[in-house]
Amino acid sequence: MFESERKLAEAQGNELSRQAAKDQRQRERDEQRRAAQERQQRERAERERAAATSAHQAELAALRAQQASLTARIDPKPWATAPKQISVLFVAASPDGQHPLRLDREVLSNLLTISSDHIRLTVFSSCESSSHAEAAREFIDAAIGMEQSITDNSAMIFAAQFYNSLGFGHSLQKACDQARVQVQIETGAVSGNPQLFVAPGLSPDQIYLVAPPAT
Repeated sequence: MFESERKLAEAQGNELSRQAAKDQRQRERDEQRRAAQERQQRERAERERAAATSAHQAELAALRAQQASLTARIDPKPWATAPKQISVLFVAASPDGQHPLRLDREVLSNLLTISSDHIRLTVFSSCESSSHAEAAREFIDAAIGMEQSITDNSAMIFAAQFYNSLGFGHSLQKACDQARVQVQIETGAVSGNPQLFVAPGLSPDQIYLVAPPAT
């Protein structure tokens, strides 16, 4: 009787020991899983921080590059053809249906003579003004005039694209060509037929009023 009870108690004790060992191993595995999960979370957080830092640095680098590009565009020193002072004389177009601009050559001569130290470019946006532009190049670097009649809308399109192209650092020739094309795209016609004239010894594709972007 006592022997059977002893064996039963021993068996129960052994079972309890095995269960305790099993529970201990389970706790250790659970602890290892928690540690692994925490390690993975820390590693993921570190990767995300590193990625965010890298993205922030790339954004700062892009902003610095943009700032440097803008600075180079407005700094005329690297470009001999970029003047220290930019001045454009703009003669606006006459309203539709009115006579072409009538500006006496002597008056034009006097105007440009007293202003030529500050004026690099004159744009005659009036109808049939190419002769005025051709005469103006005797006093300034360049001039643009309309060979034919030009509508108000075409004149505004030409001026907007022309000055936009100059502002992006394109040469005078390219800016004028782009403006001509823009007029044709938006109106379906080459209204005015703008003509570009430059002073003797100058090339329109070498004249810049704003320094081109740094390359």
